[in-house]
Amino acid sequence: MRNKPKRFSVSLSKTDYKKLKEIARSLRPSVSLQYLVNWSIQKGLFDRTNERRLRDELANPLRTNRSDD
Repeated sequence: MRNKPKRFSVSLSKTDYKKLKEIARSLRPSVSLQYLVNWSIQKGLFDRTNERRLRDELANPLRTNRSDD
């Protein structure tokens, strides 16, 4: 028996939603927003779980992202 994926919703600002839609539409072939978010989680979060910087960023959500860290 196959495991059904768990579903949940995500709230984004209008600006972030527009950016996500633009990325999804710009790809060839275009992809769904669900696919893009799922891929982003797989590559952006799960692939970085052992990185100290990621853990620090997640532990400090109010800290601004600085490129000079």
